[in-house]
Amino acid sequence: CCNFDIASDEESVGKITYYTNNDLGKGADGIVFRGFFLCDDANKRPAAVKRIELAKQSNADQEVALLLKLDYNPHVVRYFCTEKDRQFLYIAIEQFHRDVKPHNILLKKDSVSFTTSAVDIFSASCVFYYVLTGGKHPFWEPNRRAGNIEDGKYNLDGLQKDKHEDIMAEHLIKYMVTKEPKWRPSAESVLEHLFFWSLEKQLQFFQGVSDWIDGQLQLKQLNDAIIDQLESEAEKVVKGNWMKHINEDLRENLHKTFGSFPEGFVSYFTSRFPHLLLHTYRAMLTCAEEMAFQKYYPKLREAWMVYDTQTA
Repeated sequence: CCNFDIASDEESVGKITYYTNNDLGKGADGIVFRGFFLCDDANKRPAAVKRIELAKQSNADQEVALLLKLDYNPHVVRYFCTEKDRQFLYIAIEQFHRDVKPHNILLKKDSVSFTTSAVDIFSASCVFYYVLTGGKHPFWEPNRRAGNIEDGKYNLDGLQKDKHEDIMAEHLIKYMVTKEPKWRPSAESVLEHLFFWSLEKQLQFFQGVSDWIDGQLQLKQLNDAIIDQLESEAEKVVKGNWMKHINEDLRENLHKTFGSFPEGFVSYFTSRFPHLLLHTYRAMLTCAEEMAFQKYYPKLREAWMVYDTQTA
């Protein structure tokens, strides 16, 4: 049996019991509550219970049909049962773990990533987006979802356009979710993406770019094309002139402005200039084979990375 440390407000319909004061999320079709499924007279299983208005039963029927179709797949939540009363339809499914985080979707064991198919990457991208946006789906609502997936029509508007982390996430998800499987990254490449870089690694990258450019300038070997790439979209990336912002910032008290190092330093620049990391990364792609940058572009030859250089 399962023990539930939840206050009353308990409702039961057939083999399903749920707690009206403990909802897990809301969507266009209904509300999901924490509850349990009565396997038999003596055993209960924790469940996520979706309560749907009877007027929207057709969407629910499609959802149940899909769950039944995929019931053999160990990576898909298990469907338990459906119950109904005069107002609502209730669907009980296996309960998600509370500690779902983007980097936990792609599992690693002994520092070696499991081989993941393009289909798994696609599925992970949907869960990734769901977690980051608090319950949204990149292919909209259930009644339009199948057609949108078939047509490759996704919408990532749930991510903020001026937030550093969301910009990184959007860049990653759009390749994970793309219609063409060959353009999707491997699980290993996903985990190496900028979104998962530590603040220390971000700082090392910025320092590496700065040192490399200084060295090339001293040797008078700096390619004008790289400067043009870095200076492109300056209005969007740094809201004007690069040097103007850098000089103004450095005139301030560094510790007061940036706080702890490297966390405060990197967080300051990426919060003030949220497009800076992705823009710099793209601009330096042509130097990926340089010794100083190889560790930042380990999968450049993968189709999705080459595709990114062509569409940046």
